[in-house]
Amino acid sequence: MTRIAVAGSLNYDLIVYVDHLPRPGEAIRAREMRREPGGKGFNQAVAARRLGADVTFTGAVGDDDFGRQYERLLDEQGIGRTGLRRLEAPTGMAVPIVDDRGENVIVVVLGANLALTPAQLDPAALAADALLVQGELHPHTTLRALELASGLKILNAAPADLALSPAVALADVVVVNEVEAADMGGADRMRDLGAGTVVVTLGARGAQVDNTLIPAPRVRALDTTGAGDAFCAALAVALAEGSGLESAIAWANRAGAAACLRRGTSGAMPARSDLEVL
Repeated sequence: MTRIAVAGSLNYDLIVYVDHLPRPGEAIRAREMRREPGGKGFNQAVAARRLGADVTFTGAVGDDDFGRQYERLLDEQGIGRTGLRRLEAPTGMAVPIVDDRGENVIVVVLGANLALTPAQLDPAALAADALLVQGELHPHTTLRALELASGLKILNAAPADLALSPAVALADVVVVNEVEAADMGGADRMRDLGAGTVVVTLGARGAQVDNTLIPAPRVRALDTTGAGDAFCAALAVALAEGSGLESAIAWANRAGAAACLRRGTSGAMPARSDLEVL
């Protein structure tokens, strides 16, 4: 079985559904609020597990109810948590706001995620066919995880931060959306830093690598919140299984599209059978 290590965030989501995204200074009423475990790290670990990989997780929670819920949830998903640390800082929280079109904005309080230090990483938990990291841990911790990795190194530079530039230099593959690509200085800059490959996701249009556009399946999106996480996990699994880059991106596009068909974040992560339907 393909082994995927994920080093990343655990943010409990309070998802708010509205008619339209609020403008600066505007107060609006929400139609609904949902509570769901999320965080880019957790979402991507769940997706990789549902896609058939053996997954180990590295991250941090607080000594609070949310942290204990995550420990139980990782066990229930069959995700190894030898790399999980319980710290004094509170477990991370996020507030995604989703409109009628499925578009979203997200406010994140990282808490224990930022408190995890490079010295607290367990090298054994990072040993896998591929390591998948994001931008919601401290940049120094993300960098150290990549330094300790023995397999393929994949960085989802989200949220974008120029402090991730040293991590970009170590990554075999960097995944960013259009906004994140611009915030990181563009795909050419990331390649100049040393990134092996830069994949730019383009929402409903698909994803681009170099000058090649790989289209995504057309779906009627219900909620796009977890699409990027599903894409990254599927890309990691496909590459670790030996797929070529363009084939892996096409499969990842299907995972992202499948995630849009359900509401929520971790709960919307697709199984392998969902991708076969698309």
